[in-house]
Amino acid sequence: MDVLLQYVIAVAAAVTATAAVGTATAAYATYRVVRRHERALFGEEAIDAWDGLIEMVGEHRAVLRQKGYL
Repeated sequence: MDVLLQYVIAVAAAVTATAAVGTATAAYATYRVVRRHERALFGEEAIDAWDGLIEMVGEHRAVLRQKGYL
């Protein structure tokens, strides 16, 4: 019975460790996707020429309104 208990504990520890690594990997992948979207929408701090899509759309809408297209 003692050997069976050791086996069950070892398997449970392996499953728990695998789940923890999988969760950490999924969380990091989600973080990377969110950062990528934030940079696309709001601009990149290190790149002065890229203010982001939201700023770009705002500028384009202002120009289109001035020209009378909107």
